[in-house]
Amino acid sequence: MNAATPQGRIRFRNEALKVAEFGYSIRDSLLELKGVVQVQVNKRIGSILILFDKTKVSTDKILNRIAESLGIDMAKVRKSVGDMQKVITGKKGRTYVKRGMMATMGAALGVLFISEKWHALAGAAFVSMLALHLYQNKRTLMN
Repeated sequence: MNAATPQGRIRFRNEALKVAEFGYSIRDSLLELKGVVQVQVNKRIGSILILFDKTKVSTDKILNRIAESLGIDMAKVRKSVGDMQKVITGKKGRTYVKRGMMATMGAALGVLFISEKWHALAGAAFVSMLALHLYQNKRTLMN
Protein backbone atom coordinates (compact mmCIF):
# COMPACT_ATOMS: atom_id res chain seq x y z
CA MET A 1 0.00 0.00 0.00
CA ASN A 2 1.47 3.35 -0.95
CA ALA A 3 1.29 6.57 1.02
CA ALA A 4 -1.28 8.13 -1.34
CA THR A 5 -3.90 5.45 -0.67
CA PRO A 6 -6.53 6.53 1.90
CA GLN A 7 -6.27 4.08 4.75
CA GLY A 8 -9.03 3.21 7.21
CA ARG A 9 -8.56 1.87 10.70
CA ILE A 10 -11.04 0.06 12.93
CA ARG A 11 -10.46 -1.32 16.41
CA PHE A 12 -13.14 -3.70 17.62
CA ARG A 13 -13.33 -5.09 21.18
CA ASN A 14 -15.29 -8.11 22.36
CA GLU A 15 -14.73 -10.70 25.08
CA ALA A 16 -15.10 -13.51 22.52
CA LEU A 17 -11.86 -12.35 20.89
CA LYS A 18 -9.94 -13.50 23.97
CA VAL A 19 -10.33 -17.04 22.66
CA ALA A 20 -7.39 -17.36 20.26
CA GLU A 21 -9.01 -19.70 17.74
CA PHE A 22 -12.08 -17.50 17.48
CA GLY A 23 -10.07 -14.31 16.99
CA TYR A 24 -7.88 -15.93 14.36
CA SER A 25 -10.89 -17.28 12.47
CA ILE A 26 -12.34 -13.74 12.32
CA ARG A 27 -8.94 -12.47 11.18
CA ASP A 28 -8.84 -15.03 8.35
CA SER A 29 -12.40 -14.15 7.36
CA LEU A 30 -11.56 -10.43 7.22
CA LEU A 31 -8.39 -10.98 5.21
CA GLU A 32 -10.54 -12.61 2.50
CA LEU A 33 -12.19 -9.23 1.87
CA LYS A 34 -10.61 -7.31 -1.00
CA GLY A 35 -9.14 -4.11 0.44
CA VAL A 36 -8.32 -5.37 3.94
CA VAL A 37 -4.59 -4.82 4.29
CA GLN A 38 -3.78 -6.03 7.79
CA VAL A 39 -5.61 -7.59 10.75
CA GLN A 40 -4.04 -7.88 14.20
CA VAL A 41 -5.64 -9.91 16.99
CA ASN A 42 -4.84 -9.10 20.63
CA LYS A 43 -6.27 -11.99 22.61
CA ARG A 44 -5.03 -10.59 25.94
CA ILE A 45 -7.46 -7.65 25.82
CA GLY A 46 -9.90 -9.15 23.32
CA SER A 47 -9.49 -6.72 20.44
CA ILE A 48 -8.93 -6.82 16.73
CA LEU A 49 -7.31 -4.03 14.69
CA ILE A 50 -8.21 -3.81 11.02
CA LEU A 51 -6.31 -1.65 8.52
CA PHE A 52 -8.03 -1.32 5.17
CA ASP A 53 -8.16 0.64 1.94
CA LYS A 54 -11.28 2.85 2.03
CA THR A 55 -11.50 2.91 -1.74
CA LYS A 56 -11.84 -0.88 -2.00
CA VAL A 57 -13.94 -1.92 1.02
CA SER A 58 -16.47 -0.11 3.19
CA THR A 59 -16.58 0.08 6.95
CA ASP A 60 -20.09 -1.41 6.89
CA LYS A 61 -18.88 -4.45 4.99
CA ILE A 62 -16.13 -5.05 7.55
CA LEU A 63 -18.47 -4.58 10.52
CA ASN A 64 -21.06 -6.87 8.92
CA ARG A 65 -18.40 -9.57 8.50
CA ILE A 66 -17.39 -9.24 12.17
CA ALA A 67 -21.04 -9.30 13.29
CA GLU A 68 -21.70 -12.36 11.14
CA SER A 69 -18.73 -14.12 12.76
CA LEU A 70 -19.99 -13.21 16.24
CA GLY A 71 -23.53 -14.33 15.42
CA ILE A 72 -24.99 -10.83 15.72
CA ASP A 73 -27.94 -9.88 13.51
CA MET A 74 -27.15 -6.33 12.35
CA ALA A 75 -30.73 -5.76 11.17
CA LYS A 76 -31.96 -6.29 14.76
CA VAL A 77 -29.24 -3.98 16.13
CA ARG A 78 -30.17 -1.20 13.67
CA LYS A 79 -33.87 -1.64 14.48
CA SER A 80 -33.17 -1.47 18.23
CA VAL A 81 -31.16 1.71 17.80
CA GLY A 82 -33.97 3.22 15.71
CA ASP A 83 -36.56 2.22 18.31
CA MET A 84 -34.45 3.76 21.09
CA GLN A 85 -34.15 7.00 19.15
CA LYS A 86 -37.94 7.08 18.69
CA VAL A 87 -38.41 6.60 22.44
CA ILE A 88 -36.01 9.42 23.28
CA THR A 89 -37.37 11.89 20.73
CA GLY A 90 -41.06 10.93 21.07
CA LYS A 91 -43.68 12.91 22.99
CA LYS A 92 -43.38 10.79 26.15
CA GLY A 93 -39.60 11.02 26.04
CA ARG A 94 -39.70 14.80 25.79
CA THR A 95 -42.17 14.97 28.68
CA TYR A 96 -39.97 12.79 30.90
CA VAL A 97 -36.88 14.84 30.08
CA LYS A 98 -38.65 18.11 30.95
CA ARG A 99 -39.87 16.64 34.24
CA GLY A 100 -36.38 15.33 34.92
CA MET A 101 -34.92 18.78 34.32
CA MET A 102 -37.39 20.34 36.74
CA ALA A 103 -36.76 17.68 39.39
CA THR A 104 -32.98 17.85 39.17
CA MET A 105 -32.98 21.66 39.20
CA GLY A 106 -35.21 21.60 42.28
CA ALA A 107 -32.95 19.03 43.93
CA ALA A 108 -29.84 21.05 43.12
CA LEU A 109 -31.34 24.17 44.65
CA GLY A 110 -32.82 22.24 47.59
CA VAL A 111 -29.53 20.69 48.68
CA LEU A 112 -27.43 23.78 47.97
CA PHE A 113 -27.10 24.70 51.65
CA ILE A 114 -27.06 21.13 52.97
CA SER A 115 -24.30 19.34 51.05
CA GLU A 116 -21.92 20.48 48.36
CA LYS A 117 -21.45 16.90 47.15
CA TRP A 118 -25.20 16.32 46.63
CA HIS A 119 -25.54 19.74 45.01
CA ALA A 120 -22.82 18.83 42.48
CA LEU A 121 -24.44 15.44 41.82
CA ALA A 122 -27.86 17.01 41.21
CA GLY A 123 -26.22 19.62 38.98
CA ALA A 124 -24.56 16.89 36.91
CA ALA A 125 -27.91 15.11 36.57
CA PHE A 126 -29.47 18.38 35.41
CA VAL A 127 -26.75 18.89 32.80
CA SER A 128 -27.34 15.38 31.43
CA MET A 129 -31.07 16.08 31.20
CA LEU A 130 -30.29 19.37 29.47
CA ALA A 131 -28.11 17.52 26.94
CA LEU A 132 -31.00 15.15 26.18
CA HIS A 133 -33.34 18.12 25.85
CA LEU A 134 -30.99 19.81 23.38
CA TYR A 135 -30.68 16.56 21.41
CA GLN A 136 -34.45 16.22 21.23
CA ASN A 137 -34.86 19.78 19.96
CA LYS A 138 -31.83 19.97 17.68
CA ARG A 139 -33.91 20.63 14.56
CA THR A 140 -35.65 23.60 16.17
CA LEU A 141 -32.41 24.99 17.58
CA MET A 142 -30.42 24.63 14.36
CA ASN A 143 -32.89 26.60 12.18
